[in-house]
Amino acid sequence: MTTNCFVAAPAGLAAVLVVSGLVASSACAGDWSGPYIGVHAGAERAGDPLDLGPASPLASYHFNSGYLPRSVSLEDRGFAGGVLAGYNWRAGILVVGAEVDITALAGGGREETVGYKDAFTEYRTEAAAELNNIATLRARMGFLVDARTLLYATGGLAAGHASLAVHAFDVGSGCGNGSGLCITGNESGWSTGWVVGGGAEFLFAENWTLRGEFLHYDLGSIGFEMVQAPPHDDYVYSARTEFSGDIVRGTINYHY
Repeated sequence: MTTNCFVAAPAGLAAVLVVSGLVASSACAGDWSGPYIGVHAGAERAGDPLDLGPASPLASYHFNSGYLPRSVSLEDRGFAGGVLAGYNWRAGILVVGAEVDITALAGGGREETVGYKDAFTEYRTEAAAELNNIATLRARMGFLVDARTLLYATGGLAAGHASLAVHAFDVGSGCGNGSGLCITGNESGWSTGWVVGGGAEFLFAENWTLRGEFLHYDLGSIGFEMVQAPPHDDYVYSARTEFSGDIVRGTINYHY
């Protein structure tokens, strides 16, 4: 993207450009078409709870008695940063394009411990969910408010490596003698889903733009069943959590 916006013009010519409006100033700013690369940094927030429940009739006892929670709050906020690349096509004031990005989530982990205790017994539930990175492939569509400002919406595919681990046990009996509650489960792998968002991009120097952007992603859920060790293997429990969140970030981009 080439531009002459920052080259001084005679007063008469400047007046013509102002009166001509967007068409004239767009020619000054360049056509916004072509490839670009950039870096981005911002913040990510995720807050989907862990849902626990009985997967067999006998397992209902621990939930009905309050020993195990049916929901565990898992929240995470942290830094999000990475790289991006894309391509724009312009038709009049409309700009469409495609973009791919990779984001590292420094906060990435959600951990919580929930306990139950009375005069006779104590139970503890430990849960951890992690999403350490996310990649998206998105379409972008927007319009030029003026020669230097683009407003746009974006959406497409998202993927990330997610994991979930749960450990619940009777503190008094422990997991060694098999007489009390002791269940453990974990699952990890690549999850896919969708992402939507929008933003504003500003041409601040020749071939350089700054952008403010909001993205909401949803990678679906991870879940599994946990079975007590024999002779209590007729006690079966389920665990599941969603992996969705919001990213607010700024980017700086170089357009070729």
